[in-house]
Amino acid sequence: MVWSVNDRGIKEMQSYQFVFTDLETTGHEPLRQVDGTLVQWHEIIEIGVVRINPATLKVTGTFEQKIKPSHPERCVGEPAKVTKYHERADGGEWNSAASLKQGMDNLFAFLREEPIPILGNQNYFFDDRFLVVALALAGYTEDDWKNVIHYSRFDTRSMAIQELWMPGTPFNPNDWSARNKDLVKKLGVKPEPDVHGALNGARQACEIFCALEKIKRQRNKTCLGIGD
Repeated sequence: MVWSVNDRGIKEMQSYQFVFTDLETTGHEPLRQVDGTLVQWHEIIEIGVVRINPATLKVTGTFEQKIKPSHPERCVGEPAKVTKYHERADGGEWNSAASLKQGMDNLFAFLREEPIPILGNQNYFFDDRFLVVALALAGYTEDDWKNVIHYSRFDTRSMAIQELWMPGTPFNPNDWSARNKDLVKKLGVKPEPDVHGALNGARQACEIFCALEKIKRQRNKTCLGIGD
């Protein structure tokens, strides 16, 4: 919790907000060493964000931004298949895409709304590697973002494992991917459309989080003997 002062001058508690941030990229390597120099390799091509009130689990805002890659030819294999970037780009979806710097500026403008957000997603740690590189390339330092984004992160995939996996049973990490229809079916979450977009990914992560949170809240009610 954080403290704020209301319009009557009274200090009151305020919750941080949860923000689900999904990034689509041209591949899996944000950096690669080329001829002894560390360079950006795969790039962010789309950002999707969903913000919720943690108390009510209601969506309070969304953000979507396409980013124009410098090396679209590096989008091959599975990433190209999942995002269908080349087909969508040929159809004009990236014609008005922002530069990386513009995209990061627009993202920060959205995230600056109070209270300070805590970022998370399904398999968030994949996205975080790209976000760190993108912020650095766009000229953002820790002094720039530390008062805009809380340093902690959360991962709905890890939360699902902790809540739903039964110790002693076989464990397969692929079972906990959002692309696994068994997981979303178990939680009553709709599967994504065939074309995976960043905002769709952020929305699905939000729905997975809310489904897990409802399971936890119901269990807490049961343990405390509280009725609906």
